[in-house]
Amino acid sequence: PTLPETATSNMAELATYEGDFTLESDHYWQYIDLIDNKGKIESESQGDKPARTFLNKFSAAHPETNAEATGFCRQANMDNLVYLVQTRDGKFRMLGNEAFDTDTKPKQDSGEGVSGEFGTTLDIQVTDVCPAPFYAGKIQLDATTYIDASTGEKKNQ
Repeated sequence: PTLPETATSNMAELATYEGDFTLESDHYWQYIDLIDNKGKIESESQGDKPARTFLNKFSAAHPETNAEATGFCRQANMDNLVYLVQTRDGKFRMLGNEAFDTDTKPKQDSGEGVSGEFGTTLDIQVTDVCPAPFYAGKIQLDATTYIDASTGEKKNQ
């Protein structure tokens, strides 16, 4: 997908990717279960004119420190990943792009005592030309199922 250079009918077009991701054969988007109300997306302008960009940040909490979460942390710590984050209104925001590497810094906490908080925290940041752009294409979950990111609906092909 690409961001348009100019808007033809409204400002929302400037912040929304056009097109779908094409993943390698037999590869699909992975789902990360996050704790509700324990995460946020932030965007701030950085640099000087005429070369300003945005620093997009996402912090999220995953409820586990199990082997699967730990394996993801190992992978994400070094890889350049793209994240699609569904917001309260059902729309998807994207962190990651072709121009700049995404930096994921995972942190795990085993918790203290019986009632201490535990889990995995992901702090993600990436430079972009747009503040956390919107994605409205397909999110392919498996060979026959996808999410239409423009509506948030799960569909079959």
